[in-house]
Amino acid sequence: QFTTSEIPARVLAFAATASVPAAVYLLRPQLGSAGALLALVLLAFDAPAIDLGSSASAAGFDLALTAWLAVALIRGVALPPWVLGAGAFALATAGPIALPLLFAAAGLALYRRTRLSAPSVVALGVGVLLAVALTTVQFGLGVDGVVVAPFAVFADSFERDWSGSTA
Repeated sequence: QFTTSEIPARVLAFAATASVPAAVYLLRPQLGSAGALLALVLLAFDAPAIDLGSSASAAGFDLALTAWLAVALIRGVALPPWVLGAGAFALATAGPIALPLLFAAAGLALYRRTRLSAPSVVALGVGVLLAVALTTVQFGLGVDGVVVAPFAVFADSFERDWSGSTA
């Protein structure tokens, strides 16, 4: 709400969508060159993802977040706590597309009995709590009950006008 223009939100969402090919490129060792090239070609012609990114919809960041979460999971990269906190904030304020991968990541962490350092756990908690607090107050527009964005957008997709087949 720092501006009345929708341009900054659209530029940020489009920039996030434009980062997806970089995430796919980083998965080249796991996908193989042919698999990565095929994924990039599909992404290049993926009109819904391009539109979601450029229209800054509720799911505008979901594809990018999901791709980068997959990179972190597959490559097993050790991330600093501040990156974990920022990622937790981003995932907790995004739409529902990343939820299945997030649940898979949690299950994988339990299966592997992965132990996070105390600063990492604190950073994850702070990121999620800050995201829930800001979405609950609608980023300064007023309180509308406790809101966890991915679950709220998923629930709204069954009830709102924009959820129909003609939307």
